[in-house]
Amino acid sequence: MEETIVLRRELSELLAKGGFELRKWTSNLLGVVSGLSADHIGTQSSLHFVPNATVKALGISWKPETDELCFDSNVGIDDTSSTMRSILSNIAKMYDPLGLIAPILVRAKMLMQELWLLKSGWDEPVPQQIYKKWKAIQGDWQALAEYKTNRYVLLPHSKVEFHTFTDASEAAYGACTYVRCETAKGEVQISLLASKSRVAPLKRVTLPRLELSAAVLGAHLHHRVKNAMQIASAESIFWSDSTVTLKWIASLPNTWKTFVANRVAEVQHFSHPRQWRHVPGTCYPADLVSRGMSATYFKQSTLWKSGPDWLAQPSSSWPSSNPEPVDDMDLETRQVSATVVCAKSHPWFDISSSYTRMVRIIAYCIRLVYNTKQKARTQQLVSHAKAPTAITAEYVEAAKIALCKLAQQDAFSVEVKQLIKGEALPKQSALRKLTPFVKLSILR
Repeated sequence: MEETIVLRRELSELLAKGGFELRKWTSNLLGVVSGLSADHIGTQSSLHFVPNATVKALGISWKPETDELCFDSNVGIDDTSSTMRSILSNIAKMYDPLGLIAPILVRAKMLMQELWLLKSGWDEPVPQQIYKKWKAIQGDWQALAEYKTNRYVLLPHSKVEFHTFTDASEAAYGACTYVRCETAKGEVQISLLASKSRVAPLKRVTLPRLELSAAVLGAHLHHRVKNAMQIASAESIFWSDSTVTLKWIASLPNTWKTFVANRVAEVQHFSHPRQWRHVPGTCYPADLVSRGMSATYFKQSTLWKSGPDWLAQPSSSWPSSNPEPVDDMDLETRQVSATVVCAKSHPWFDISSSYTRMVRIIAYCIRLVYNTKQKARTQQLVSHAKAPTAITAEYVEAAKIALCKLAQQDAFSVEVKQLIKGEALPKQSALRKLTPFVKLSILR
C-alpha cells in the first residue's frame, strides 16, 4: 500500500505541472485514498465502503470493496415490438471486452444472424417468433446483475500456466483462455481470463473447418492475453476436441488445401504444434461459448468460471492425447499433379551426355564423309593419296553448326521455316519480340 500511495502522489505532482488534475481516485484499500479531498475520490467516501457500490473501470463495473467485476444490464425489456435496429443497438450496449459473459452474448449474436437471414428492414417490426426469443434473451440479461467474478486471478509466488480451449458448432465457434496457478504447497487456483466468440459464416462451412477457425481464434486470443499478462515463464497449452484440426496443425501448411493451409500457418505462427492436445468433448468449457447458455445455468456453472475439474489435478491426470485415427477423406490434402513433358529430340543428342565428346564424335563423322567424297573424286588421279586423320578446328566448328541446326529444328522448326520463306512470325511465338533472322540456315 505504501508503494501505491507514493505512485499516486508522484503521478498527481507530475501531471499537475502540465495543468492536469487527476480526480476520481478509487482503490480496493481505503488507505490508498485517505487524505484526498472528497472531489478527488471516485467512491462516495474515503472512510468506509458503501455496500454494493460500483464504479466504472475501463467501461466495466467494479466493486472496490470486494475487488470484483460485475455486469449492469442497461437494456430494458421492450414491451412493444422491436426492430432490427433497436435489437442491434441493445446488443452493442452489453460491453464485455474480456468475453467474461460470452456464452450469454453469443445467443444474441445468433439471433441477430437469424434476423439478418430474414432480410427484414432496419425499422420494420421483427416477426413474432424472433421477438419471443429476443424477450427471453433480455430477461437473461437482467439476471446478470447478480453475476460477479474476481478481478485478481493469480496466486502470489506460484507457477503459472495458460490453458486455451477451442470449439465450434454449426452456429458459432469460440475460444477461452484460463490461467492455472499452483503454489509450492500444492494449492491450485484456476480462473477465466478472457474468451472470444463468433457466429458461423452465412456461407455454409464444414464443421472441421469451423473447428480450425476456432483454433485460429484461440491462438490470437492467447497471444493477446499473454502479452498483456507479461509472464514470460508461463507455459501455454492448447486444447481441442477435433482430431482433424489437430492433424492439420501437426503438419506443414503446404500439405493441405488453401483454406486449411492459410489457417494452419496462422496457428503455427502464434503457437507450436507440440502445445496442442486432444481433449474429449465432455466437460469442455469452450463448448459453452460456441453453443451459448441461459443466465440461470451460467451463474451456476463452475465449468465456465474455473474450467474443467481435471485441470485442478496434477498433469498426470489430464486427458491423454490419443485421439482416434482420422479418415484421409476429411483432411483436404492438397492434390499435387506433376506434368512431365518429353520433347522429341534428334537421335544425335543421345550419343553422349558430354557436350565435348558429342562434338568430337560428330566432327569425326563429318571428316569421314568429307574424306570419302574426296577419295571418290581423286581415286583415278591420285590412287596412292591418303586421307587426313587429324580433327582440325574446321571439323569441330562444322560439328557445332550441325548440332545447332538440329537443336533449332527440334525447338523452333515452325519459326525457321517461316523465316526462310520470308514470312512474319506468329504472335504467339516466343521469339517474335527478339526480331530473329536466318543466316546460313542458322536462326540468329
